[in-house]
Amino acid sequence: MDDPRELLLDHTKTHRKGFHVDEGPSTWIPNIKENICELVITVICDYIREERDARSLGMGRLEMKYICTEDFIDSEDAEKWIRMNPQKDDTGLIMYIYDNVRHMTMGVHRRSLLYLINMLYFYL
Repeated sequence: MDDPRELLLDHTKTHRKGFHVDEGPSTWIPNIKENICELVITVICDYIREERDARSLGMGRLEMKYICTEDFIDSEDAEKWIRMNPQKDDTGLIMYIYDNVRHMTMGVHRRSLLYLINMLYFYL
């Protein structure tokens, strides 16, 4: 397991050329919320990719539930339906997983997402 302090120190050395608190905004809360939202999306995207890589159909259990509309269920060829009905982007899937976080596979993604959601919900 990585040492959090060492990760933070390495980050400050590689991504910053010094840091002056007073040169930033009068409150950092909006920046914090924005970064947590980005982390939520990043965690969900990593979860989706991990689930896709681990399953034979190329999509995870929650993604299957998301995509399984009545049209899909009634189709004769599931793989053809998926190819013929691509999503514009994955925003809907990301929000579906967010809304169903309690149904995610147990593990680091679910636990991280619950922590991040609590940080946003309880105003940090």
